Amino acid sequence: MKHSPKAQHWQNVTGRTAAEPSLAQPQIPHLPYEATAIGIIHINAQQCITYIHPDVAQILNLDAELVQARLGTAIAQLPLDQHPDLAAVLQRVFAREVLSGERIWWRHALAQPILLEIYSTPLKEPSGDWAGAIIIVRNITARQEAATAQQHLMLALEERSTQLETAAQVSRATSSILSLDQLIHETVHLVRERFGMHYVGLFEVDASGEWAVLRGGTGAAGQQLLAQGYRLPVDEGSMTGWSITHRQPHLASNVGKDEIHLTNPLLPETRSELALPLISRNAVIGALTIQSAQEAAFNADNIIILQAMADQLANAMANARLYEQAQREIAERIRAESQLSASKSQLEHLLSISPAVIYTSTTTDPNTLTFISDNVVNLLGCEAADLLESQSAFLAQVHPEDHATLRTAHETLLQNGNASVEYRLQTTGGEHRWINDRKQLIDASSQSPQGIVGCWIDITESKMADNAIKRLNRELVLLYRASRALAASLDLGEVLTTVTEEMQRLLGVSACSVWLKDEHSEDLICNYASGPASGPLRGLRVVPGRGLISWVFKTGQSALVNDMRSDPRHDQNIAHMTQFAPRSALCVPLRSTKGNIGVLEVVDTTPDRFMESDLDLLGSLAALAGIAIENARLYEQAREDMHTKSMLLDEINHRVKNNLTAIMGILSLEMNRAFEGPQDYHATLCDIQNRIQSITTVHNLLSDTQWSPLPIARLAEEIIHVILSATPLRENIKVQVRSETTPPDADAPLIAPQKATGLAIIINELTTNSIKHAFNVNRQGHIKLHICSEQASGRTHTRLEFRDDGSGWPSDVLNGTRSSIGLRLIRMTVISPLRGQLELYNDQGAVAAITFES
Repeated sequence: MKHSPKAQHWQNVTGRTAAEPSLAQPQIPHLPYEATAIGIIHINAQQCITYIHPDVAQILNLDAELVQARLGTAIAQLPLDQHPDLAAVLQRVFAREVLSGERIWWRHALAQPILLEIYSTPLKEPSGDWAGAIIIVRNITARQEAATAQQHLMLALEERSTQLETAAQVSRATSSILSLDQLIHETVHLVRERFGMHYVGLFEVDASGEWAVLRGGTGAAGQQLLAQGYRLPVDEGSMTGWSITHRQPHLASNVGKDEIHLTNPLLPETRSELALPLISRNAVIGALTIQSAQEAAFNADNIIILQAMADQLANAMANARLYEQAQREIAERIRAESQLSASKSQLEHLLSISPAVIYTSTTTDPNTLTFISDNVVNLLGCEAADLLESQSAFLAQVHPEDHATLRTAHETLLQNGNASVEYRLQTTGGEHRWINDRKQLIDASSQSPQGIVGCWIDITESKMADNAIKRLNRELVLLYRASRALAASLDLGEVLTTVTEEMQRLLGVSACSVWLKDEHSEDLICNYASGPASGPLRGLRVVPGRGLISWVFKTGQSALVNDMRSDPRHDQNIAHMTQFAPRSALCVPLRSTKGNIGVLEVVDTTPDRFMESDLDLLGSLAALAGIAIENARLYEQAREDMHTKSMLLDEINHRVKNNLTAIMGILSLEMNRAFEGPQDYHATLCDIQNRIQSITTVHNLLSDTQWSPLPIARLAEEIIHVILSATPLRENIKVQVRSETTPPDADAPLIAPQKATGLAIIINELTTNSIKHAFNVNRQGHIKLHICSEQASGRTHTRLEFRDDGSGWPSDVLNGTRSSIGLRLIRMTVISPLRGQLELYNDQGAVAAITFES
């Protein structure tokens, strides 16, 4: 390519000046960009490398894969014999020392030594323990070499003319600036002022390398050009582009005669121009254009000084850019560390309050835990370190029966990548807790998963509730079957057989027995028994005041004995006589309309065999058995006088069957609903017992009146007081029963025997509802029953209004959307057998009005 005469003259000038030893610049090596990078290394509390920034390999002139392979390596395992300076620095890091700009030489067998600047900051756990350190490694070889070269240059410039001193002043002013924008702005203005130039502009090559973009300009023209985003192509079409392309200065002593000078309308006074390339580390990063209003304003000395200044400016720009990059990386690292610390704190907080226990283990030995969250102490009572101290620590807590379950779950985990298993863990108190263990492989998509992560959730209460509900449902089914079996027979022998068989089936005990009072004495006779000592027990008599059975019969209270050997009420003579020594016992009284008629007993050879729920269950069966036994006795008595009391016997059978049918219907309704737990089941048994007691009360009243119609007021009072006697609120609730007739001299309203049981069930449900929902122990309550009867045309129509002064019926009861056992019983009974109508409303409390023909 041909150059203009001016360009050729410039080449001759530079060639001549370069040959002068006194003016020649010292040679500064140009290093690649990667040699100036900043690398970050993280060391954990075990002095192992856990993170290496990719730039570390470039800084140390090592293979990147070799460096990354050191992840997880202990520092003590690294070959540091050839780098004693580095080993000494690492010892200071391990001593928790903060390093700020420690310099050492890194010597490599295949490359020149590198000067490293090392920063180190220790990391701490929230507890204050040392958690490792962050090490920042920076290659400052180029900066050191540049600083050394600058010192040599300043020594040479001291011998130069005043122009060299001026250039040095400009260089010193700009070398202290680390902000790139400020550096460019200060440089162009200093050059213009100190050298008396018309205009100075600085161009920077963009990322594409195709354009030189104006980054700084002086005066109003510079501001306008910057606002326009002025740029020039990197080619030979302009002095700036030529200088960048050829990496050489270009001088136009007379711009009007220069072929490649571009005239700028904003700079009409320009007469001469010098374009200098900005070269840093062997890369052209831009160009400096210096323009004067005089022709031939630049001589050889000016060019040498300005070119040296441009070289320093290029290095200063590169250093400023590196500084800004380092600042950004440091800020990003600080932000990342802050986020990591915050995330870690949040995770630790979540783990501390979470009911789930998080753990990790290896795939090769899943029963060896590598981590477990501290909240394991809330589950098992032991510290996390106790389960990490040995390979067998976790497995020792697992129930022996669940070891096979764990092995099967691990096989499923390896096949599917996840698994869920339930097993038992022993606490420090010796009890076992059921846990649901949900686990999955870490990085399950790879052929070699990194480990196992899982969580434990305590499901002990849920397990117990499920087992209790299953047991309660099973017992309710058995109780229902027992009621049907008792209702199916009126033979006393069959009834007693059924009672003992159902007791043994319900509770799964060793032996059962039924003791009935002798009609001619106060003795109790074992009428039926099952189990190992059933033969000797049958027909055995117990005199009053002797043994547990006698105590239960006399007091009318149930008894639960967990160890009969230590109970003073137990008669040891019976054990010696029967050669059978039970350890646990349940005894409940058998009641009829005439009071206690006997005792129901179940025993087992295991101590602490029974619970309170077993006592409630046996009490329910005893209530059914008492009715069945009394009915069977009545039936036997009726059979003995069949001819004289055949009509009465038919009525008794009918009433008994109706009563038992009502009981079975109530049990069937209760069975069809879901129980919410043991307390709900206990409350249900109490309700069933109250209903059966109400039926028994009606049975007693009818029996006393020889199955004649009953006064409604008397029936209502009896039922209400029977229900209230079983509640602690009985002293707080006042009952008022009032009866009216039309005409006033008519007889008091009566209820037919076939309708009496239904009316008793309705009053029982209404009274129970008031006790549960209308009253509490802190206030007085009232129950009012108003009975109005009207006789006309030989028929009696009765309206019964049942009131309490509670909060009234809920809206879902009034609008018919609520469905409960009590409400269903009331509605069904009003329809049949009363064949009446029911009305529910609120009037200073809940009101239930029933209209029927009595």
